[in-house]
Amino acid sequence: MKTIAYTQITACLFLMASCTFLRETIGIKPTPPIAKVESIRLQSFDHKKIKLYVKIRVDNPNIFDLDFSNLTYDISVTDSILASGKLVEDISIASKGHSNLHLPINIEIKEAAKILQLLFVKKQQVTAKIVASAEFLSPIGNISINFQDEKTIK
Repeated sequence: MKTIAYTQITACLFLMASCTFLRETIGIKPTPPIAKVESIRLQSFDHKKIKLYVKIRVDNPNIFDLDFSNLTYDISVTDSILASGKLVEDISIASKGHSNLHLPINIEIKEAAKILQLLFVKKQQVTAKIVASAEFLSPIGNISINFQDEKTIK
């Protein structure tokens, strides 16, 4: 009886290892998801900081679900980095579907003075640039993507 159990466990381990080997050998890889910034909104501000709210849409072109792992980002205005950080959330993105990542950003008022001056004193549009990398988990391997996008702060 023990021999059969050991044989079954060995067979399962062999199949799992050969699946990974087979995927790598024939080049089966998940298709990278597509990420783009939907909007950047000025949520609030006070004498200490401003709060921005960034919405990022992620489209999954695969026939299987993806699990979002993390997002590392830099946000800049006029070539000055205002915020950097990392978002870690448990979000599942359905096959052939999409999901939104919501990124709250706090910027110290000293760093944000330029944005507020352009928005409220000079009445100009302010464009923020986001440079990011994201990681996703899938049944056939992990996926890392890099993307950048620009949006007007509203």
